[in-house]
Amino acid sequence: MPKLLKAFNSLIRGKNIKDYEFVYRTKNKELRNVRADVGLIKKNGKISEILVILKDTTEQKQIEESLKNSERKFRMMFEYAPDAYYINDPKGNFIEGNKAAEQLIGYKKEELIGKNIFKIGLLEPKQLIKVTRLLAKNISNRPTGPDEITLRRKDSSKVIAEISTYPIKIGDKPLILGIARDITERKKSEEKIKYLSFHDSLTGLYNRAYFDEELKRLNIERGLPLSIIVGDVNGLKLINDAFGHSRGIWFYVKFQRF
Repeated sequence: MPKLLKAFNSLIRGKNIKDYEFVYRTKNKELRNVRADVGLIKKNGKISEILVILKDTTEQKQIEESLKNSERKFRMMFEYAPDAYYINDPKGNFIEGNKAAEQLIGYKKEELIGKNIFKIGLLEPKQLIKVTRLLAKNISNRPTGPDEITLRRKDSSKVIAEISTYPIKIGDKPLILGIARDITERKKSEEKIKYLSFHDSLTGLYNRAYFDEELKRLNIERGLPLSIIVGDVNGLKLINDAFGHSRGIWFYVKFQRF
């Protein structure tokens, strides 16, 4: 009602009305959206006619509302995705990021928006060339990844991230969407499995599997002649019996590293 009174007062003061929107109910009780333009036609300084142009904007409103709902859904999916999502421009300036991205690097996105990823200390020096090459691919409209990148968090701790990037456009502006996943624990587990596959779990010394792999690597023509020295420890059972197995293992390890 206040909006209608404002429009009516404008007419009384002799002012035209443009883009006045209202909803009306049709004969079959259907609600329709309408936009109205009202023009005053004057003759001899007096209003002689009122020109009203009405446009049904119901479908347009429905499309706009659908787009808004889609945008809200996309925003929620982006914001609460389990992986870190971020957007930067082709120069590497940070544009946007979600909650997972904040947790990954320890920064609030407000601390990074507008700042360049190459200048904020987020990348290890040895990673700069690699990231520059990935960015160049994005500029050439090519996706990248997944690539392993070591990041330095706000608290100076390091995290290993698996990152994929995709060239996108928002409006007419070319941007880059990045998706990062923390794989630090996975890499530690892989390193542990790799270590255990080539080391004895009790002594920490190289095992038979490691010996076989090294033999394959060295047993090539340019590596010949190849010599192997085999040694043995006498009296190890006596040490175990006299001082215990822990001391026997200690002695065995010392002998192997001699």
